Amino acid sequence: MTVQDFLTKVRRRLDEESEANSKWTSAALVEYGNESVLEILNLMHMGGYSDPTYEFTANISFVAGQWEYSLPSRLFSIREVEAILPATDQDFTVQIGFNDRHVKTGYYLRAGKIGFAIDGKPPASSQSNAVTVYYIGRPPRVHYGTAQAGAASTITLASSATQGEVYAIDDYYNGGIVELVSGTGTARESFAISDYVGSTKVATIDGTWTANPSTDTVYSVNFLGRPEWERFHVMYAVVEALAKDKAPSATARIDYNAAKKKTIMSFLRRTYDEEPRHRHNVRESREYPRSARQR
Repeated sequence: MTVQDFLTKVRRRLDEESEANSKWTSAALVEYGNESVLEILNLMHMGGYSDPTYEFTANISFVAGQWEYSLPSRLFSIREVEAILPATDQDFTVQIGFNDRHVKTGYYLRAGKIGFAIDGKPPASSQSNAVTVYYIGRPPRVHYGTAQAGAASTITLASSATQGEVYAIDDYYNGGIVELVSGTGTARESFAISDYVGSTKVATIDGTWTANPSTDTVYSVNFLGRPEWERFHVMYAVVEALAKDKAPSATARIDYNAAKKKTIMSFLRRTYDEEPRHRHNVRESREYPRSARQR
């Protein structure tokens, strides 16, 4: 679902046709849509559900003598960490994080970084792709704008989004979906983003455009997830808009949040309990094709 489609559906349910004379700005409604994704992730995590859409991997290379390494910017929770010990070239799996260095062999988490100890010391030698982190990732926040440029397998995202925000963080949009909406290019053509360079805002797609985007191409970085979630994103934004317009009391807000949580959990059970339950277990999730777990 593109951001433009999302806004159209939300305003239709708010009995509005456009932002003109509206109580709610498009920016606010898009923000509610982004909030809805985090609500789903939080409650999926609480309920023990997982979905290949939100499963990612990241490789970390060891540097001799270095304890700590940066984690992916969109990491929500770690599912499992696998590493090859340089000294033994033997696989080991650690599934418990530590908050300090008092661990003989394993990893610890601190201040947005992951650290490794091998026999109580940092890695003794450098090694490429020594560690694979399997994690649940936050999808990239949605936005739409006009491209700065395009080529056969790339699109340069807007310098400033029409709605939402364009992030200048390397790999931030990896795994996201970019869709062409209007202008040069084939409308409604979409691809997964396989690489993103924050400094240039160039996104590389997992494929080739039928017609290359250009400086008049309007695109959308879409909501990720199952088609069933699209209705939820719209519903969430509508309810949030109406609730904030009424300025509810603190008590009413608590009641509303409890009802919202109950509604999402009910939706999760209906969605996932009708098929094999996907728990936060890497061994189980590997039954999915490798392509479903993008870096």
